[in-house]
Amino acid sequence: MKMKGISIVWIRVILFILISLYSIVVFGQSAEDQPHKNSKIFQVYPTVSTFDHRLDLVAACPQSVVVSWVDLSGRLVMKEKLNLEKGDNSFSVRNLGRLSKGCYVLSVIVDGKKHSGRLMIM
Repeated sequence: MKMKGISIVWIRVILFILISLYSIVVFGQSAEDQPHKNSKIFQVYPTVSTFDHRLDLVAACPQSVVVSWVDLSGRLVMKEKLNLEKGDNSFSVRNLGRLSKGCYVLSVIVDGKKHSGRLMIM
């Protein structure tokens, strides 16, 4: 579908970029704050998807954590409890229609530190 020469997909991509920049300001994340890719404690990817996302976490000790999904209005949309083992942990987050199209912020507290990531469901 075209809207005055710009497709809806491009509008969504531009909106996602603007929202990502907004959340960087709100949550105070910057490239300097993020550890190097090899030592990343929290990572969610792909950031733009329709169905599934991967969530990678590194824990210093076995623990239970709660992953919170918040929409851009600040409303808690979904919570998911995960049991982490010591070291690297990887989870598949399946949407299965639970979340509508839009942008979300995932947050989790691991080893006493809050981590967050942005993603978009198309």
